[in-house]
Amino acid sequence: MNRYRTKEAKKQAETIFRLRQQGKSYQKIAAQAGLSYQNTVQKYRKECLFREQAFYYPFIEYISARTEKAIRRCIGEELLEQPEDLNNPETIGTLFKWPGVNNGVLNDLAEGFTAAGYESFDPEKIIENLFTRKNRAYRSID
Repeated sequence: MNRYRTKEAKKQAETIFRLRQQGKSYQKIAAQAGLSYQNTVQKYRKECLFREQAFYYPFIEYISARTEKAIRRCIGEELLEQPEDLNNPETIGTLFKWPGVNNGVLNDLAEGFTAAGYESFDPEKIIENLFTRKNRAYRSID
């Protein structure tokens, strides 16, 4: 999964962006796209923000907004600049332990690495290693 849920959504966002850059009004774009004025403005602004972020962090084109947000909050924005540093079992483990991060985020990150041309990882192995007895801290019962 990447930034857009479907190919149609990506095409629509790109069309809105392109038409607005050509100087068309939001009302004309909305009528052409079959959207409300408000949805057209929202999609355009969201696309502008995404393109600005993608300029500085090209890797975000390959991951979902949820995964990007988890990385920013848990590990730090600087790792989006150097995504190869994200491909570290300890870093991925830290991310997985963050509230709200689940297998879907790890799968999305692994797919993003593959799509971006970086060496990827196996999410199943990472999760398995996180939950092996030697990696877990147990309290002794006295």
